[in-house]
Amino acid sequence: MIQSITAQWPHSNPRGYTKWFRSRMAINYRQIRAAMALEAQANVEEIPSYAVKTPLQQAVQILKRHRDVMFAGRPEHKPISVIITTLAGLSYFGERTAVEAVLGILQRMESHISFDPAGNVRICNPTDPQENFADRWQNAPEKRASFYAWLRKVREDISLIAAQQNPQRIVEAASQSFGERQARAASGGAGRRSTSLARIYGAAVNLFAAAHKQSAPWPKGQVGSVSISKVTWTGQGFSRPMRLHSNGQPLVKGASLSFQVTTDIPQPYEVYWQVVNTGAEATAAGKLRGGFDQGKVERGDITHKEDAAYVGSHTIECFIVKNRHLAARSGAFVVNVK
Repeated sequence: MIQSITAQWPHSNPRGYTKWFRSRMAINYRQIRAAMALEAQANVEEIPSYAVKTPLQQAVQILKRHRDVMFAGRPEHKPISVIITTLAGLSYFGERTAVEAVLGILQRMESHISFDPAGNVRICNPTDPQENFADRWQNAPEKRASFYAWLRKVREDISLIAAQQNPQRIVEAASQSFGERQARAASGGAGRRSTSLARIYGAAVNLFAAAHKQSAPWPKGQVGSVSISKVTWTGQGFSRPMRLHSNGQPLVKGASLSFQVTTDIPQPYEVYWQVVNTGAEATAAGKLRGGFDQGKVERGDITHKEDAAYVGSHTIECFIVKNRHLAARSGAFVVNVK
């Protein structure tokens, strides 16, 4: 699951460090491997470990790619991989997608950096607290400055990419931070999305830049919360519903989906759903959607059903409206269909 150990890796206990990193993504690893086995109609043991890419692994890959592009002209100053990997592992809270993992890690990274009484930075090896991965910063303050400069820049760049409302602008913003080839691949211009870096841009395009996605028509009201708490799917040959996670493994076209919602907003209220489809099939069928469909509340439960009718990446979001004001929205749930 960790592909290589380099000269930058922990010297005291490299096997222990690898075991620690694996433990940080163990639940996701098992879930993804099981889903891959189900899709391949194989036993879990038949899925090789190297084929499984967890959100934490993908997030580390994205962060390192940004670092490599930023320091392409001065590689001697770039933050070493073990620092990025360690802080990412410590900052990972089990997010289920690479996008969520990157955003969460960037928010929490600094909380795992400490200082000794002399003011020297400490980024400790989780398996050996006596080993300080930032020990070179004491005699090379430019390395410390470069790390914090990178952290500020990657946060700014990810925010800039997510804020773009036009796919071409997303590609332009991404090109400056991650390289043009990766950015173009994410937008579809270089073929199949084959890397985790491409997936974060693909998600950004689907979530933020669909031209047919309508803006919420209600003024904001009392703030509450709503979340799509459970999604299941059934398909031909499956006798029981299977759990689905946002932006997870692609479904086979024709699967039926069920969405369950939880909210802390007291009744009465109205529920609306926004489905945003993408892809050539939905476009040809005139089913890109993007508007708002009123849902039902039955005995206090909010559920919604959809069919995976078109190949592509699609989103669905739940909105709670109370007294003609938007009280809460769930955030987009991404469904991939192959």
